[in-house]
Amino acid sequence: MAIEHVTIVVPGKAQSVPDQTVLIDRGVFRQVGKNVKVPEGARRIDGTGKFLIPGLWDMHVHWYDESALGLFTANGVTGIRVMWGMPMQKDWRRKAALGAMVGPRVVTAGPIVDGPDPVWEGSTSFTDPERAGMFVLNHRADEWDFIKVYSLLRRGAYFALAHAAKSQGVPFAGHVPLSVSLLEAAKAGQKSNEHLGGFMTDLRPDAADLRSKIDAALGEEGGKAKAFALSRSPGPMPTVAAVESYARSLAKEGMWQCPTLTVLRNISRLDKPEFVKDARLKYMPSEMRTMWDPANDFRFKARTAADWEKSRADFAAKKALIAPLLKAGTKFLAGTDCLNPYCFPGFSLHDELALLVEAGLTPTQALEAATVNPARFFDQQKAWGLVAKGMRADCVLLSRDPLVDIRNTASIVAVFQGTRMFDRAELDAILKANEHP
Repeated sequence: MAIEHVTIVVPGKAQSVPDQTVLIDRGVFRQVGKNVKVPEGARRIDGTGKFLIPGLWDMHVHWYDESALGLFTANGVTGIRVMWGMPMQKDWRRKAALGAMVGPRVVTAGPIVDGPDPVWEGSTSFTDPERAGMFVLNHRADEWDFIKVYSLLRRGAYFALAHAAKSQGVPFAGHVPLSVSLLEAAKAGQKSNEHLGGFMTDLRPDAADLRSKIDAALGEEGGKAKAFALSRSPGPMPTVAAVESYARSLAKEGMWQCPTLTVLRNISRLDKPEFVKDARLKYMPSEMRTMWDPANDFRFKARTAADWEKSRADFAAKKALIAPLLKAGTKFLAGTDCLNPYCFPGFSLHDELALLVEAGLTPTQALEAATVNPARFFDQQKAWGLVAKGMRADCVLLSRDPLVDIRNTASIVAVFQGTRMFDRAELDAILKANEHP
């Protein structure tokens, strides 16, 4: 296949490269340049007036319906990081690598690893530091890509797990536990922090004492409720200077931030009518629409009007962290927390990019968070993440320039994944097949 006379968008760069020809053969970019000779018999795609970006990644996904994986493809999302894995995701990983299904490439955690009384039913409770080495060994044997740590791990268990994971070369990422500071987690080797968790606590003057109380509470009867109550106790708002100073320390340790602004915004506004009017609901089955109703969710059904207002203030505070974090050199990943309320598979990645730009990233930096940065995060920057010779041919052809308006990432003309091309008619057919009454 040859995409001719196209403008190539280079994530992280302010200038695009116009009038290029991109030759794709056997799933690889074989030639990229102005004077590329197109072999006889190649399929020619006219890229005049169009823009080519690398395939997008959603770096925080929960999804369990194989029949609807095409919704990611239809939105130009060619890869996902699954944050709570089940055996089906390992099967998807294999099929996607072989090009044997319509859907994104998959990198997957195993089951969530949490403390003595996990937040989510079905998580793995890890409490014995002495078993950390064997736990990680079994995790490797089960062929999960990384360990997903969670909020209620106690300090001793977390650091033992971190040491074992690091010594066995197994990445770990997820929620920094309530009993551990972000800087401690970064120094222990945690690769990413989700939802901008931990900042408000870490920057309190009583942070060390508060975390000690949280850890002690987790060893008591009813410790989960006590720990969350302590973590949510009011404290002073950190100054911009304090955030920047702390962020510089984190950046030196190499910890990535996956803000998931989409889910943070959504769960702060579930009492508003806007979500039930979203046209994209037609792609969600009725049981999911019911699940997304806050009246049916244990996390939200008891919220008062004051609780909703506090939630909106919390979202605004987290969104305001983005600019000082960026200034301090923080590395960002674009993720949506898809499957949470009104976080749509594929569609919401474009929402996330727009929110990142609203929060202070430039369009090219937001695009970087969904393309080059995932490749860097997985240490695959020489294999994919750019439209460049020798790299994997996952890319998206757009009708409008995303550097002018980041929402133009949704102006999709065609999606290329490996050896396959999905033109607009095929993408529309995927969407149509996923409509529900």
